[in-house]
Amino acid sequence: ATPEQIDRVARAFGMSVGPFEMRDMSGIDVGVLVRKDRLAKLPPEERISPILERMDSLGRYGQKSGKGFYRYEGRQKFNDPEALAIIAGIAAELGIPQRTFTDEEIAPRLFAPLVNEGAKELEEGIAQRAGDIDVVWVNGYGFPAFRGGPMYWGEQYGLDKIHALATAAAARNGPRWAPGALLTKLAAEGKGWKDAT
Repeated sequence: ATPEQIDRVARAFGMSVGPFEMRDMSGIDVGVLVRKDRLAKLPPEERISPILERMDSLGRYGQKSGKGFYRYEGRQKFNDPEALAIIAGIAAELGIPQRTFTDEEIAPRLFAPLVNEGAKELEEGIAQRAGDIDVVWVNGYGFPAFRGGPMYWGEQYGLDKIHALATAAAARNGPRWAPGALLTKLAAEGKGWKDAT
């Protein structure tokens, strides 16, 4: 999917900004520095897209350089065929076929990882209740309040579907994306977060 489509879907979902717009605002070069240490610690089977590093190496730092995932004139944003060519080139190098995504496919793929990670936090005792995670995401990170938070949204969407998305993500990207034991159990039993304790 293109950055424009993903960002548009994220905003339609209720986010104030899409993930690629955010990368361009915060600075792709900053993102590369933040990722550097984390990338060194990941197991070799984890697939991490090198798009940020490629953009950085080409001087595409985002808004501050006038080009990133988009092209900028001042703060005005434009779709950029050069960015799309970079993305397509990396996909070809990695042997990842590009395809068309519907808007309806994108939102669950964007937000299911939040639910999966939240389930792991519950499983590990980092959070006591799913509602606590929702409060943090709504009040601290701008998750749309009308969605109730990622955990509530995930339960409404279907924990079985979240589990399937996490399983597929793990197959594509590595074990870090796999569903945890709690999500697996609740999805298999058709239960919700209230049954997690």
